Amino acid sequence: MLGFFQAIVGKTVLPVFKPYGVTALNAFLIGLITATLLFIPYGTYIQERNRKYKRLVLYFCFMLGALSVGCVIFGAAMIVWGIDKAFI
Repeated sequence: MLGFFQAIVGKTVLPVFKPYGVTALNAFLIGLITATLLFIPYGTYIQERNRKYKRLVLYFCFMLGALSVGCVIFGAAMIVWGIDKAFI
């Protein structure tokens, strides 16, 4: 990700693409962090003995996973949109 950021900011070619590339990089970073944090409540879900909170923890796991996938889709869409704006 750092190499991608350096390639976007350091080059003077295609300045129209820079905002889209940096936005996509931020979305990918947020998706990476939420995917990493997903294992914390999932470990709690596996070790949970009490059935009272098990459903809530599973719901939280699904929400973190959906946020992570959504960030990846948004980042990919920003890359495609930026390439479209840069070459047209």
